Amino acid sequence: MSVFRRIIYHSGWFILLGPLIGAATAIGVINYSPAIIGGPDSFLFCFYRTIPALVIITGWIYSLLPAWLTGVACALIP
Repeated sequence: MSVFRRIIYHSGWFILLGPLIGAATAIGVINYSPAIIGGPDSFLFCFYRTIPALVIITGWIYSLLPAWLTGVACALIP
């Protein structure tokens, strides 16, 4: 496999799967936050329930460049 093809292959997998780890963490925090912040009546609970998609999308956008660079670095390892 050529170096260019390895770069495309590895960076593609890191871009697709890398941000999912952050998304899974965000979903876990949002789902278990009522136990942490004091019940379903609190303001923070209502706030956390309105932004899960925003958290996931923002996390994906901010992690695209580091995931791509990690994929390129892994592809260049002989």
